[in-house]
Amino acid sequence: MRTLILPLVVVAALAAALVVGRGGPSAPAAPDAGLRFPTGQALRYRLVHTGHHRVAPTALGSAPAIVADADLALDVTLRGVGRVDGAWRVALGFGAIERASLVVGGQDALGDAAAWRGLEATLDVAPSGAVQGVRFPAGAPAPFRTLVQLILTETQIRLGEGTTWTVPETTQHGVARSVYTQADGHLTRTRAGYDRLQAVPDGEAEVDGRATVTLEDGHVRRLAAEETLRARAAGRSALEARTETRFELVAVVADERPAPRGLVAARLGEGAEVADHDARLLADRIDGLTPEALEAMLRGAAQSGRLPDHNRSLWRAVGLLRSDDGLCASLAELAAAADASSAGRGLVLDLLTSAGTPAAQAALRDALGAESVRQDPKFPLLFQRLSLITLPDAETLAYLEAHYDAPGGETLGAAAFALGAAAGRTARAGDAQGRALADRLLADLEAAQTPDQQAVRLIALGNAGLPDHQDALLPFARAEDPEVRRAAAASLRKLETPAARAALLELAGDAEIRVQRRALESLGRQGARPEELAPLARLAGTTAEPALDLLVDLAAPHAQSPGGRAILDAILGRKLRDARIKSRIRALLGAG
Repeated sequence: MRTLILPLVVVAALAAALVVGRGGPSAPAAPDAGLRFPTGQALRYRLVHTGHHRVAPTALGSAPAIVADADLALDVTLRGVGRVDGAWRVALGFGAIERASLVVGGQDALGDAAAWRGLEATLDVAPSGAVQGVRFPAGAPAPFRTLVQLILTETQIRLGEGTTWTVPETTQHGVARSVYTQADGHLTRTRAGYDRLQAVPDGEAEVDGRATVTLEDGHVRRLAAEETLRARAAGRSALEARTETRFELVAVVADERPAPRGLVAARLGEGAEVADHDARLLADRIDGLTPEALEAMLRGAAQSGRLPDHNRSLWRAVGLLRSDDGLCASLAELAAAADASSAGRGLVLDLLTSAGTPAAQAALRDALGAESVRQDPKFPLLFQRLSLITLPDAETLAYLEAHYDAPGGETLGAAAFALGAAAGRTARAGDAQGRALADRLLADLEAAQTPDQQAVRLIALGNAGLPDHQDALLPFARAEDPEVRRAAAASLRKLETPAARAALLELAGDAEIRVQRRALESLGRQGARPEELAPLARLAGTTAEPALDLLVDLAAPHAQSPGGRAILDAILGRKLRDARIKSRIRALLGAG
């Protein structure tokens, strides 16, 4: 799937999420101390943002890097228009626009920003700062939607309790772990790491990100943020990004206009496809590619799995599939061709997965049902494409459930893992069918009789990542069988509660190396919190050497703090066979 996601990384990631804070709103710092947007009051801000992104995905081999540059200087108005379920309803619109440029792969993704004057989106903002929903005017241009969501990711803050708190935040690049410190009306935010990078999910990231925020009378007075992010995958540089944002209040005025009307609620997570809802941009994206030309290219790539001018061809091909339902069925036939290689089939299925339309999902299911594809030695990997669909439809969910009930060449594990991912994604979008399937996996876990059965369901539920399943998952962290404990560590990786984190810390000290590694990997998904550094330091003397790199990863963002230093010093004091680990630690300490 990375072969398709990466060419879209900047436009997709800039509009990646409609909920700025994941996991629901955190409590405000103190009662009545949260953000406020009173009805009839408008806040006028000046936004200046620059960003440079270079993506060179290893999955694309020698394909050229994708470069994107953003340059924005404009006025943003946030005006209170009511309350909804404890959240403020806020209308967001633009005033004077000095610059509004977003160039991706040499193509302008925003167009004439002046045409959006007068348009407003509405946001439901919790007092903590979490954006709980967004609505756009019916027929609003795709660039308007994209820019609104970019502003959400770049100006977000999250209030919490006490003087220090840690929250996950959606950024342009994925889901970051952010540490906030509060003092004298000012907030400082530091990026502790990334739980997930959208461009390179398997990459190793180094991030240097810091923001300062001034609060006044229940609103942001000033925000200044800078971030540099680098990621490597398969030993190569995969992502380089630099962003700088300034967001400053210039006026507070009365504005008694009513809330905008005729708005359409956006589905959570559909932001990555916003640009394709505009017919003109879709035509620009396709750029003259015809069905005949695409099929010819795919036949030529039947063995290699690579297209000529790979990145650009993928971008155009997905646009074409979204505009031509009939072409999807033709691609299913190409995937089923007897002489197609595993790589060629994977390319075709990736195109259908990334297109994600009902017709593309139907074609994907048809291709996976073909005898030639089922006999492919890489069939379990091909089958996993189903778990990567942005929003599986009812037919795809039913298909996954049928394979879970009676798995074929994909194996029960692959079927369960795909079902868990799809069920979790749709359940979080409010889909009853997805919720029922996720709950069924939980019931099957509780009824499982053998360690193997338990492990499969635990990992599947980890893919679903639903917080309300936590209490049923926690007891398996103390199972007698080490493979079950390892799977329990995987099942908790997306949960962010103190109980889940405590269980992972306990599993990180397990006697079995593979359990240690899985627990440290799950902790690393969210990054170590300051209060977890002391327990991790106590583990540093006994952690198995093959797992020490994961422990260093957790300590690295805190290398200059006493807690992080304690972890690194404990490892330095050990006698190790691999000298590279100590060299890495010395470099971390020297860098500060």
